[in-house]
Formats: sequence, structure tokens, C-alpha cells
Amino acid sequence: MIAPMMVGALLFHSCKTYTEEQEQEFSKEVDAFVEKHKLETESTETGLHYKITEAGEGRKIKPTDRFILSYRGLLTDSTVFCQDTDTFKLHEEEATKRVILGWREGLANFKKGSKGFLVVPPHLGYKDKDINVKCDETEATDIPANSILIYEVEVLDVW
Repeated sequence: MIAPMMVGALLFHSCKTYTEEQEQEFSKEVDAFVEKHKLETESTETGLHYKITEAGEGRKIKPTDRFILSYRGLLTDSTVFCQDTDTFKLHEEEATKRVILGWREGLANFKKGSKGFLVVPPHLGYKDKDINVKCDETEATDIPANSILIYEVEVLDVW
């Protein structure tokens, strides 16, 4: 079941493109957060950090797959802005409205049963928009523009 308010929150609102320098600065902020909290992560060229804490089974999520994800979203000050279980697809017209770029990139490293987390820089998240999120299991929370997002995730099923 799709959480109606979350759909609106996951809309990829911004058409603004950051400069390469701005994206590098965001990536440095994420690197500093990861280092400060002594997180052992993999990082990508885009500045996304991820860690798979339980490997799961089978193949990694493909762009055409649907999957059920249990997740909790946090800001860097540990504020929980969303906790939910929902069904997603990474790459289809509707997905670009529901799934931030950080998820599209990071979750492609996960398998059914995988657990882990993503540290998403602003240019792969909600960008320069203030967002108000309401999920099934949490109260409405504001996410300030240009926020680093942390997602704890568990992939429950992939098909």
C-alpha cells in the first residue's frame, strides 16, 4: 500500500541542477558525517555512501524489479522523518516521482533480505526544496532544503 502523503514527499521536486562544485561540497559534507560517526561505507562517484550490514540472497535489485522495502529515514541530527514499509520500483515513469536519486543508485546494491543504510547527499535527495513528510508510522516532519538524508533499509522481497 502506498502511503499517500509519502508519495507527495518523494516527488522529485527540483528541476534545479547544482554545479559540479556544489555537488562536490555536498559530497564533502557527507564524507565528514561518515567520518565523524566512524561509519564504514562504500561510496560512489556521485557522493552517495552505503553499507550493507546483512547480505541477503539472490541477485541485486534490477531497474525493472519491484520490491518491498522497510525503511526509516533520518536527518543528521537523528530526527526520524519517516518510517514505513512500502512497495517500489526504481526505474519507471512513476518511480521518478516516488524515488529519490539516492535510492535509485544505492538500492541497486541490495538483494532480497539485505539490510543496511544509505547516506544521501542533497543533490541525490530532495535538493533545494523544503519538504514536509508524513509516513504511516511517523508524525509529519519537515526536511530542510539541502539536507543530508540517512536511510536504514531492509529489502523484504524482490520480484
